[in-house]
Amino acid sequence: MAAWREAIRLDPSDVPYSQIHYRVGETLAQRGVWDEAIKVYQDKVRLEPNDKKAKRKLTKAHHHLGLSLIEKGKVDEAIQVFRLTLQLDPSYAPAERDLQTALFIRKTTPN
Repeated sequence: MAAWREAIRLDPSDVPYSQIHYRVGETLAQRGVWDEAIKVYQDKVRLEPNDKKAKRKLTKAHHHLGLSLIEKGKVDEAIQVFRLTLQLDPSYAPAERDLQTALFIRKTTPN
């Protein structure tokens, strides 16, 4: 993992190295390190704005961050993240479903 991060740091615009973003992002996401995974995917999208795969990964990373926030009881933060996810991809149905669930939880859970 450290070697991948160093490769990105050395030359983030190099095409072979840009593929490393996927590996680092996926590894971080699998470990539940959502904030870092999102940063990696954001870098990838910034470097290659027309890369649909990178945008999809960024959308999924935000969605999973929202799910993790719900698990931690941070419903208001999850709602914000789900809304951001839908800004990235308005057609991403899982985020819409989970946004509605989070809004329901907030409405029905006493403070």
